[in-house]
Amino acid sequence: MLLDADYPRWIDDALQKHGMAPGRLHLEILESAEFDDDKRRDAAVQMLTDLGVRLVMDDLGSGYSSLLRLRTLPFHAVKIDQGLVREAHKDPRRIIGFIGALVRLGKGLGLTVAVEGLETPDLIEAAAVLGADGGQGYALAKPMPASELPDWVRHFRLSIDPSSPRTPLGAVAADWLREQTVFIPQSPSGDLARRCDAAAT
Repeated sequence: MLLDADYPRWIDDALQKHGMAPGRLHLEILESAEFDDDKRRDAAVQMLTDLGVRLVMDDLGSGYSSLLRLRTLPFHAVKIDQGLVREAHKDPRRIIGFIGALVRLGKGLGLTVAVEGLETPDLIEAAAVLGADGGQGYALAKPMPASELPDWVRHFRLSIDPSSPRTPLGAVAADWLREQTVFIPQSPSGDLARRCDAAAT
């Protein structure tokens, strides 16, 4: 549908009809989606972004084309694949590390990062510890009629402190973050450079 020449016009018409700001519409593109015509794809995407619509890469971590697509398309956000997240209880250190690396990749590119498949409180805590901006899953909310959403927004609260995890998965996430921190001892100015020069010779 994205390659249909009329698609951007349909989107624009719908936005105007309902009086909705374009920036509130997020269109999700599957990481595994294939496009036969890159030029038509890029033209369609450009028209959508010109409207102010935001693009989201869905299921990051499930396919092979994500890095190239992140480089070539103007995404505003990424969603980490729930299939990966659901393996966290089976292999915590490896999967939490993988999720953490994807979060850092997205944040490093200036993108908003959400984690799918948050179906238990410890997964929510781990995602928060790793620095995700948002999440999706039954532990946050189940599908609901639009009429129930305002009430859910008013009453929903998360009691999570990412700096002090209380679950095993949260602790694994915090430990992974510590491992990524490079500790350089304090030294007189220029001393570190001299050590590097000595090591190089």
